[in-house]
Amino acid sequence: MKKALLLLIVTLVGISMVATFSLAGCKGEAVTETTAEETTAEETTAEETTAEETTAEETTAEETTSELVVLRFGVSSDNLVRMKASADAYMELNPNVTIIIEINPANYQAIAPTLFGSEDAPDVSWYWHSSSNIYDKMAESGILVNLDDVIIPEMENALPPSLIKEYKRDGHYYYMPWDTQYFPVIYYSKAIFEEAGIEAPDGFYPTLDEFFEMAEKIKAAGYEAMSQGYIDTWILSQTTQAILSNALPDEIYDDLLNDWKPGYTPKYSWTDPEVVAAMELVKRICTEVVSEESFSRAYFEGRAAFLQGKTGMHQDGCWAAATINSEAPEGFEYGWFYFPKIGENAPMILTASSAFIIPSGGKHVEESKKFVKFCTTKERQLLDVAMNGGIPARNDISQNEIMEALGYPVGDIYRYAVENGSRFPWMGIVPADYMVESFTWNAEMVTGLKTVEEVCQLYEDYAQDLREQTE
Repeated sequence: MKKALLLLIVTLVGISMVATFSLAGCKGEAVTETTAEETTAEETTAEETTAEETTAEETTAEETTSELVVLRFGVSSDNLVRMKASADAYMELNPNVTIIIEINPANYQAIAPTLFGSEDAPDVSWYWHSSSNIYDKMAESGILVNLDDVIIPEMENALPPSLIKEYKRDGHYYYMPWDTQYFPVIYYSKAIFEEAGIEAPDGFYPTLDEFFEMAEKIKAAGYEAMSQGYIDTWILSQTTQAILSNALPDEIYDDLLNDWKPGYTPKYSWTDPEVVAAMELVKRICTEVVSEESFSRAYFEGRAAFLQGKTGMHQDGCWAAATINSEAPEGFEYGWFYFPKIGENAPMILTASSAFIIPSGGKHVEESKKFVKFCTTKERQLLDVAMNGGIPARNDISQNEIMEALGYPVGDIYRYAVENGSRFPWMGIVPADYMVESFTWNAEMVTGLKTVEEVCQLYEDYAQDLREQTE
């Protein structure tokens, strides 16, 4: 009997939408084949016809009992287009597979862990990894398929060490990274830097002294040194992340990422001199470099001030480059560099990465693995991830290839991250409530409502409270 057509349905769920891919047997073709067989049987014997019908019914039932659904979290229309491009390419190479995309409203944070462990579990899911805490719960509960045979060894050698560190649990992988974002980038106006007599460390990083000197020269030329949108306090937290990462050695930084976990025994404290000194530096940058006007601007207003020529520098993520390019006035030229080197190196912060996961309740795990592996090849990453300025998760793409696909400055930011390394952000590891509380503490610190020591104590107390909780 002819092999029945498989349908791979992948559901993608966003904050305001869900996109679903589902893998199941195609009834239409199964029925067509059965009809042909029944006609032949009628020409022979009724007994053979009955046997053929029974076999066809059993085959159809077996292949269509599970509709495979995939949630896509944090999906925008651009991400949907990219996923469709991968799906179309996969179907062209695999004519026995059909990928159907459905969009349904959903609250992904609320339903993801439950859905992936339910009977309605998807085949394969695009997942925006914004919370290590949620990932830990899903991996530990056994609702995610082990992806070691998809990642190891070729992909493991192609991934940034920071992603491997974040995605590996007890020696195993349950996420397949697809794309990522880096922050915080400092964009600078070439015209203002030239007017102020500043030679920018384009695509690199300044020393701490050079950074403060730049700010003074820009202000002396009559401009704001650096614009932000600190009404949206998560932007301030990006500044804090960059300074903590650049100022603290790996051992202390990694300890702060984990000191909130129940049962964890920390070696360091938020009140230790090294951490307090780093937070003092955050406050100094926010008062001496970031303009006073930034504290009354929203996120988008901070970027607007930069494009209007009011400020020499602007802090944002790599994702902002596409908007800057589209909104910049004619003749506006800009470059980028990273936050100043303070310790031994200046690794870039690798923020939440999107990835593929395969729920253990799925019915076509092996076909799903093939699809995931296809989507994360170097060729597909260059074609699909680059569609809206995303950065491929793998770091084995040549500079010529990445610049051709992403252009400047995003391709150059990729180059910097490969050369200088990256770290996963503190706010991508800790529970959401802890992260949100920290936004307020940071704002109170840089505005003088609380001292640096008081804020460091708040971090320490909150981490201790979480650590002492029982699961």
